[in-house]
Amino acid sequence: MRTEEHYHPESACIRLARRLPPLFTMDNRKTIGEMFGDFLREAAVLTAVFIPLDRTLMGEPLTAGWTVAILGISGGLLAAGMAVERMRKWKTS
Repeated sequence: MRTEEHYHPESACIRLARRLPPLFTMDNRKTIGEMFGDFLREAAVLTAVFIPLDRTLMGEPLTAGWTVAILGISGGLLAAGMAVERMRKWKTS
């Protein structure tokens, strides 16, 4: 059994952290293309979630026109983000 004076709760975490590889090194930095692809895909999700939420909270109806516009914008951003990521991977391979 461990005594209180010799046991530190973070010691197990520190030992584990020393065994793990570093999470960020100069070799695994994201390229501009990868960051742009991530940005476009995240913008697509935010558009799809927050525009309907905003309209609902403002008490305005979510009409078919708005639904088509939201899906078009979100789908376009998602497709662009996926295309950027595909082009980036094709260039590196």
